[in-house]
Amino acid sequence: MKKNIALAALLAAGLALGSCSMGESIAPSGRTVTESKPAQTTAAPETTAPVTSSAPEESSVPVVETNGEYTKEYSEKIAQKAYSLDALTSSAHLPEKPMIVKVNGDDLYVKMSMGIVEVEVCQKDGKAYNLLPNLKSYSVSEATTLEKQGVTMYALPENARYVGNEMKDGLIVEVYEFPGVAVKNETDVEIDLPISYYQVRYYYSADKQLKKISLNDPVKGETTVTVNSLTFEDVSIELPDLTGWTEMNDSQQLDKVSSIKLALAIYGVTEEMVTKAGYTYEQIAEMDEEQATDVLVKIAEDNGLDFKPAGAEEKDETAAES
Repeated sequence: MKKNIALAALLAAGLALGSCSMGESIAPSGRTVTESKPAQTTAAPETTAPVTSSAPEESSVPVVETNGEYTKEYSEKIAQKAYSLDALTSSAHLPEKPMIVKVNGDDLYVKMSMGIVEVEVCQKDGKAYNLLPNLKSYSVSEATTLEKQGVTMYALPENARYVGNEMKDGLIVEVYEFPGVAVKNETDVEIDLPISYYQVRYYYSADKQLKKISLNDPVKGETTVTVNSLTFEDVSIELPDLTGWTEMNDSQQLDKVSSIKLALAIYGVTEEMVTKAGYTYEQIAEMDEEQATDVLVKIAEDNGLDFKPAGAEEKDETAAES
């Protein structure tokens, strides 16, 4: 199967498409994390924190009791696989970015801007086209179900459980708990660890319009989807004209400069930042790994970005040990 370059970039950026059922991801220290099995999620630990009341300034606002019905209705609509979403997504380590998701059956279109790089996925007629428009590059793979793609938009899985209601900023908030993840080692043998639960909050207006989803994931941290518009109707999904584009096959990779542009853009490092620091992408591509890491860490620090390349983290750990 050909390399899914665009979808990999989306997942690397922590794109909020519904990670509760997203496929494999990488946890800290390189452990592989997969969705936990329903059979292992019979009950949440007694230590699970209850839903607390809203902020003191809102304590006089009566809580609208919904019994979780708004999110059940939302999930039923998502299951119909006919919707269009325009939203802003942010995570614990990445700034807010625009996102468009369109679904019609198993046809799919996702667009997200990451700094100077746009990433798109278009799944249509049994093929998945993974597009990098700025680089005029794409790959083609066999289409899979939306569930396997991880596109569930946080619709409720069967083993989610309703916790309660809150009021926040004039919005009705329904709180659900999702089972956490089971950790597997390098030989794919499941480690017998307690399964943690994490909470997902769905924010609604008085007329039941979804305004925001907030997820607190024990592995990925907090992710928020702020909804600009959401409609449930048939949408047209069309593949763009790929004339003049370069198709990436199994034996091809992005050239080094393009790879650096993509990787930095995901973390918010723009060409302007690189130029201001006195470098070009081409110069960074010619550096050895240690020198490039030092340069990128300095650029990140100078621009207030909260990230470090893997090499920098290893250096910090080595320095601390010495």
